[in-house]
Amino acid sequence: MIRFLQKIILSITTMSLIIIVVGCIPSTYTLSFEAGPHNRVFEDVILSRNDPVTLPDIEHFILDGKVHQFLYWSYKGSRFSNDQMPSKNIHLVAVYDIYKGILFKTTPSSIKIEPLKANEGSRIYAPDIIPLVTGYVFSGWIKDSKPYIFDRMPNESITLTADYLFVDNHYNQLTTLPKMFINLEDNYNLNNVDKDNYINAQITITSDAYKLSSATAEFKGRGNGSWFGSGPKKGYRIKFTSRESLFGLASNRHWVILAGANFYDTTLLRNSIAFNLANNVFSNIEYTTSAQHVEVYINSLYQGVYLLAEHVRVDDQRVNIKSEFGILDTGYLIEYDAYGEAEGEMGVAYFRVNGYKYPFVMKSPDFEDYLESGITLDQYKAQVNFIKNYVTTAFSAALNKDLETFLSYVDIDSFVDMYLLHELLKSTDTGWSSFFMYKKPGGKLYAGPAWDFDASMGKNRGDQSPYGYYVSNQVMQSSDFTASELYISLMQIPEFRLMVLSRWQVVSIAYKSFVSNFLSTTYINANRLAFGINFYRWSNQDPSYGYYSTINNAMSIWASDVHGLRNWMLERANWFDNEASSHL
Repeated sequence: MIRFLQKIILSITTMSLIIIVVGCIPSTYTLSFEAGPHNRVFEDVILSRNDPVTLPDIEHFILDGKVHQFLYWSYKGSRFSNDQMPSKNIHLVAVYDIYKGILFKTTPSSIKIEPLKANEGSRIYAPDIIPLVTGYVFSGWIKDSKPYIFDRMPNESITLTADYLFVDNHYNQLTTLPKMFINLEDNYNLNNVDKDNYINAQITITSDAYKLSSATAEFKGRGNGSWFGSGPKKGYRIKFTSRESLFGLASNRHWVILAGANFYDTTLLRNSIAFNLANNVFSNIEYTTSAQHVEVYINSLYQGVYLLAEHVRVDDQRVNIKSEFGILDTGYLIEYDAYGEAEGEMGVAYFRVNGYKYPFVMKSPDFEDYLESGITLDQYKAQVNFIKNYVTTAFSAALNKDLETFLSYVDIDSFVDMYLLHELLKSTDTGWSSFFMYKKPGGKLYAGPAWDFDASMGKNRGDQSPYGYYVSNQVMQSSDFTASELYISLMQIPEFRLMVLSRWQVVSIAYKSFVSNFLSTTYINANRLAFGINFYRWSNQDPSYGYYSTINNAMSIWASDVHGLRNWMLERANWFDNEASSHL
């Protein structure tokens, strides 16, 4: 009996000890944080064993001229990666990567962009990521309320802030066209931009299909008549720091945005039509610029619809000729240009050919660069004299109706296609400016690239009907300053006229199909808002652009003008059909 009682007492004692021990085990644990140099204080978190652990993030920050980029939380020197709370108190310490760099604030966008890490003085570029905010469009990066030009890493870390354009119901509407933001350094006044001096700029393009984020470039005015006499809407040149492939086109540093010369082109489509015809129908023109309409903002202010185009220049993806200094029979790019004398000295910047009213300007090799090439002025003048003699022989033969000699010096197929393009569109500028030609090394002279068709297609000077020969006839009667000596002479040669009409029969169907598709009702309906906003904006600044009472009114007039342009082009094609059938 006594032994039995002893066992009971021992059991009770053991259970009491177990109860006492169990009662000493804590039911919760503390998760604490130490943020180091960051001034943020994190409150302790009380968790039970196996509770899920959520660790807070720390925003990157700048301290003592350096970026502190938060990496992770550590526990006793190792990265803490538990997703459940262990049975003990945990004190975590923030670990940072510390360096010179640039922070990007994207608020109110939820998209985060990692800091840019760079050594002082090293080349830096904007991040590829474009932050998105509903109801806004990203327009570039700013510092102290001014556009930031990405060039070299400064001597201390900086913070850049995303700048956004609010989408409203006035000028800043979302349309089918990409938006191109050109932000000038220090918010440089656009009214002070000239043709001679480049200004540092930051360029962003946003669209569903293509994006460019804050690319560094230089920016200046461009054009002759379009710069001095077409009203306040001007054209501009863009030279990127690095080659850019805009909208999937061949990468290059040099681009232009064309204003569209509203006082002539009430559709803003004439240049685009001509470029696309040269690229898609007139295949004997080896290269013509590709282009894309964009809505341009300069220093965040809406400037209207422009045509972003490849700048005419020698390059393996543009005018593909080898153009070298100091070699006589090298590649040459020249332009028949009424403004040529303003370029500089005759025999250096340009040359003349007897019988032709205007000069031929040297575009490549470029006279402005000959000093850097290491050749002397006399050596460069010898090159100018070489191409002058070549062009003189060919073009004098044309004036003398000597087709055989002309054929031996030029690529006749390109000159036939270029004539057809200019004649079909009734281009006023054929014998005035922007008529480009190039000679291949050791080879012939080619016509191209096609350029500048604002004053065409029923908006030309003189006879604006879709009938009759114009470039080879009436253009000389339409203006005191326009000249088209080359094609006037060539079209008086029966064999050349037959070449033209025969070529037309080959491309006629493709031409009419292009016009119907390019200027389709679907295209008009898709783009009428963007072009309507452009005309409404500019008509409110300059009466010469016409009067549009509302954006809807401008949209309606633009659509009507495009329909009229399409009808004009198709009727012009019908006239050429009749002309070809009656002579062939």
